[in-house]
Amino acid sequence: PVLRVRGRRVDAVMPQEGGNTMTRVRRKILFISGLYHPNERGGAQKVVRALAEGMLEHDHLPVVVTTHDGAGDRVAQVNGVKVHYLGLKNIYGIDMHQSRPAFAKVLWHGVNRYNPLMARAAARVLDAERPDVVNTHNLLGFSCAVWNAVKSRRVPLVHTLHDYALMCPKTSMFAGGENCRGQCRLCSLYTSPAKRLSQSVGHVVGVSAFTLNRHLEAGYFVGPVTRRRLAEIKQSRVAAAGQVTTVNVQDPAAVESEHRLV
Repeated sequence: PVLRVRGRRVDAVMPQEGGNTMTRVRRKILFISGLYHPNERGGAQKVVRALAEGMLEHDHLPVVVTTHDGAGDRVAQVNGVKVHYLGLKNIYGIDMHQSRPAFAKVLWHGVNRYNPLMARAAARVLDAERPDVVNTHNLLGFSCAVWNAVKSRRVPLVHTLHDYALMCPKTSMFAGGENCRGQCRLCSLYTSPAKRLSQSVGHVVGVSAFTLNRHLEAGYFVGPVTRRRLAEIKQSRVAAAGQVTTVNVQDPAAVESEHRLV
């Protein structure tokens, strides 16, 4: 294939039988996730890794931005994917959270409520990479402040909901041995920046219809500027490292609309 660069797009011109050509547009997709390999803690981080590596296999240009507990920033290649590890700017690292006293955790979450320092660090990567689309996932460490950085650069933004982190600092909406029927006053106050800034997110996808609808009912992602592309992911199987995630969706048309972003 012959590659020709036009702005941020790279077109692969593929010769076909009969002299015709087929043009395939490659996109640079930037994923933002609070944690990433080798600091994976759960399924959300494995999904991000599978998505990034899957985009690479489909000839796109994935870039991941994540945090690490050390000082300074560094760049590495993980299974062919470019990963920016940004030093976490908070009172202690994510791995130290469980062992810290209650007052320190409260202070840490206060910084994580809206962290302009991490947004500024992510903005430098956005300016250097110039992605065609940004897909944010769990924003632990970054906070919702990164949405402002993306919005100010007029880059299409997709957020993927894995849990209730935007509604509850515990991420579970569970207290006193039962599921919370709604947000308590403390959670509502703590997450108010995320709720306000969610109105500027262009597209949102939930890992389940229930998770997605609960955010919508609470007033998230319903701004007039928001164009929602909603699909229920009924089954997600994250394969071993280097393989692609397999998902079955309820609404293929919605997913197809989202895929047109990339």
